[in-house]
Amino acid sequence: MRKPKSRRRIEQHLKKLADLAKRVCPEAEIVTDANGVEEVDGWLIAIVPEGKEEEVRRVLRPVREAILEREGTLAQPLHLRTR
Repeated sequence: MRKPKSRRRIEQHLKKLADLAKRVCPEAEIVTDANGVEEVDGWLIAIVPEGKEEEVRRVLRPVREAILEREGTLAQPLHLRTR
């Protein structure tokens, strides 16, 4: 069984990712959820204009992976949807 992570820390990671997504795509609508389920610590859903999803994904992926590598905390499903 894995060790439970601090909700506050997960929320900080999600905020960091959300802020970064907004910097890349200011018109993005961001939804986060720090309520973990099984192996998932939290979610970030970014609703972006068509054509922006790859740009946002490309910027967020290395940050998300660095968080996972450093702390084992992960906003696992990083969902990008278009309007």
